[in-house]
This record gives sequence, structure tokens and C-alpha cells, in this order.
Amino acid sequence: RMSDSDPSAPAPAHAGPAASPPVSRLALTALGFNIPCFLPPFTLIAALLGVVAWIRIARAPTRLRGAPIAIAAVVLGAALTALGTSYWWPAARLMIAGPQDAVVAASDRDFAAFRREFIGPGAIADDDRISRFADLLLARHGRLLRARRDFTEGEATQSGEVWTVPYRLEFERGHAVALVDITTRDPATGSATLKISAIRVRGEPPIEFPPPRESPTLPAP
Repeated sequence: RMSDSDPSAPAPAHAGPAASPPVSRLALTALGFNIPCFLPPFTLIAALLGVVAWIRIARAPTRLRGAPIAIAAVVLGAALTALGTSYWWPAARLMIAGPQDAVVAASDRDFAAFRREFIGPGAIADDDRISRFADLLLARHGRLLRARRDFTEGEATQSGEVWTVPYRLEFERGHAVALVDITTRDPATGSATLKISAIRVRGEPPIEFPPPRESPTLPAP
């Protein structure tokens, strides 16, 4: 009778340690979307994908791992979205609406808000000059309702660090075209910026800020 154990037979293989579950690809993708820092569309997507990855890992911990990566993507994405929005939104609004915030602030006599939209002489203009600019626009056109990029007036033109962009200004009594100089670099510090340096509202005569030496006067009552 054969023995139950055959010394010549190979020893049975012992099972190795269980393989670790793979890292969630979605968690890695979520973290990768944070690479274009301060760009809210990407960082917001990163936070949302991180939440989804976190939920999937929590539901199947034996099949997926990478919860710390998913959590990092959520936290980093949320923080960068908040920072990016505060940085990029004013610039995006300026490119879309041009001088709208500045003109409305001048009409409301909020001179500090008006100056914050400017760089150069406009940023340090006194209240009387700003008030005069607002009075000229109000006398000719009424209050500004909205401003939008005017593509019918051609493309924006560049001269050094200044872009001249046409905008259509919708007033209570019609509309006008304004050529707005937007400066992309602060000449004093050399840092990147996006601020208005001049506004020229077409008309006879044009209404400009900062005003030229021979500035127009209000019409007689």
C-alpha cells in the first residue's frame, strides 16, 4: 500500500500574501486635474472627481485603494478653485464687460471703486475728475445699463503691454462705442495685471478718461 506522503513528490506550493487592490485610477485622475493650478474649471473638476473616487473606494475597500489620494484631490481642488475664482473672475469680467463696473461706480459716485478698476493716472485721479467724467456721460447718454465686447468694430489691437478693445455701451438713451485701453503689466512693479488705463467713448466730442487737456464741457441747460 502506498504511503499517503511520497517523499519524492514536490512539496505543495504555499499561497503567497494576497495581492493589494489597485489604486483607483479615478483618484489619480482627480489629483492630476489640479496640475493646471488656479484654473477653476480644472480644479473644480478635480474636486468633483475626487468625491466620486472617494465614494467608490469606500464602497469597495477590498477592490480599490487610494482614499488618501482622493481626499487630497478634493481638498486641493476646493482650495485652488476658491483661490483661482478670486484671481481670475475679475479679469474675466473685465474682458467681457469692459468698463461697465467703472462707469457704474462713477455714476454712483463710488470713486474708490472706480479707481480700483484703473492703473496709472486713473488709479490716482481725484474725485472731481471722476465726477466730471460721469456727468458728461450722464448728460449725453443717461445711465449705463450694460457693456459688452463689440466685435463689429474689429479686433482688439496691441501696442506693447496695452490692448485697445472696443466695447458697446448700452445707455438709457441709446448706445455708444468705447475704446478701452487694458494694460497687462504694471509698469511700476513689472508684475502681470489686467486693469483699465483709458476709456474713450466715441461722440462729438469724445468723452475720455483720463481727460485730455482740452476736455469737453457739459451742454448748456
